[in-house]
Amino acid sequence: MTNNKYEDLLKLIEEEIEDKYNSNKKLLKILEKIKSGKITYVDAHNFSEELGDIISKILTDKISSGALINGKLEPNIAKLILNPVLKKNHKDVSKVCIAAQDIMNKSNKLGINAVKTKTPKNKINGLIKYASSAEQFDDVKNIFRDAVLTFSQKNVDDFIKVNADFSSKSGLEVTIIRTVKGDCCDWCKNLAGVYDYNDVSSTGTDVYLRHRKCRCLVTYSSSTKKKFENVHTKKELSYEERSEIANKMLNNLLKVKEVE
Repeated sequence: MTNNKYEDLLKLIEEEIEDKYNSNKKLLKILEKIKSGKITYVDAHNFSEELGDIISKILTDKISSGALINGKLEPNIAKLILNPVLKKNHKDVSKVCIAAQDIMNKSNKLGINAVKTKTPKNKINGLIKYASSAEQFDDVKNIFRDAVLTFSQKNVDDFIKVNADFSSKSGLEVTIIRTVKGDCCDWCKNLAGVYDYNDVSSTGTDVYLRHRKCRCLVTYSSSTKKKFENVHTKKELSYEERSEIANKMLNNLLKVKEVE
């Protein structure tokens, strides 16, 4: 393929993503919640997973060793294709996060807008580097597909992280909630629970981390009054006890009333 054909390939990928986006019932239902004022970070997570799944499948369907010169995805071609696609993913996911955060701010009677995250250039460059590292793209295709999905999910995690920090600095009591979805590994089970923000505010904390194929849900609650305690401060609780507390808090967050 010539560079012009790779540009045509990018156009084909973008058009297919757009078609899937506009016809996906799950995504459209979540976008409707923005209009009704009932959007939450749980919806943002679901949105990021669904959109990430769409993008990752289309990318790995359209890009293969057989369609590349000598089977390798060269760095310049990887950049040409992945840069605009992943930037658009960040923009679309951020739109839902902004709406969810604005509702939280209104419920706390804060006259401020959501703190927006910058385009994660380092993460994008990391995916470009990985996709172009193998002599045969098909050798890394499966891991690359999972990495694209994780990238989409991390857009929500990063948004939560900066807004939880801003809420805490604004004087609110902030609680981080991590719950598991379906069967999960022991590492994720160990992280499930409810945390006082001050205990996990360092950049090196594990509560925001994800491994390959991780579907854990990370969200947060903010209030003008302290309502919750870190489940790890009083005593060591079992995974079942921590999950029960976290899920109860998560259910409370889902009971969002329309903000006038």
